Amino acid sequence: MRSLFLFALLALFVSQACKKEVKTEHGYRFLNHISKGGTKPTAGEGVSMHIYVYVGDSLFVSTRKNNNGQPSEFTIPDAKELPSKVPPVYDAVMLMGAGDSASIYAPLDSMELSTLPDKLKNEKEVRYDLVLLEIVSKEEIQKKQDAARAEMEAEQMRMAEEQKNAPATMERGKKEVVPLLQKTLAEYKAGSLGDRLKKTSSGLEYVLLEQGTGA
Repeated sequence: MRSLFLFALLALFVSQACKKEVKTEHGYRFLNHISKGGTKPTAGEGVSMHIYVYVGDSLFVSTRKNNNGQPSEFTIPDAKELPSKVPPVYDAVMLMGAGDSASIYAPLDSMELSTLPDKLKNEKEVRYDLVLLEIVSKEEIQKKQDAARAEMEAEQMRMAEEQKNAPATMERGKKEVVPLLQKTLAEYKAGSLGDRLKKTSSGLEYVLLEQGTGA
């Protein structure tokens, strides 16, 4: 019984330790809910994650809701490429591994507060709840970029080929269709179309040049 109590106490201690709040490099409050101890991402690597943005109890953004259920994917920038106001999500990601979940809090500035509904005007922070699903290596990112580039180049070549062949296609069509129209018009004027000339109930006369097979 005593050993069971000690085990439960140890589990509680570990759980609380994992949830210890810390200050990030840029001053944000960070709370790790689940930490699997995995490798943290580095600049140039990619991450796939679900993001939920709250002000108070109000959910403003959710990748599951606003991104057709798909996680957000982005590449970790180099520190020197960061803006003067470092995004809180960046700080959080640099402290997380695959499978981790965490929250990070950022103060609301006056401009952000001005866009909120009246019931949230007294809130001081915005909370980002994050679940890091996967870390993508630089090599995998390069493969995806190369594949996307090859697909774009193939599409550009296809379009260029179509544009190059367009005048010839139009000219061939003109050579085939124009003489047929001229011949049909001459036969109409000469009254020699016979049964080929159809008439609708409104009096409209028409000639079917080629019978299709569709409905």
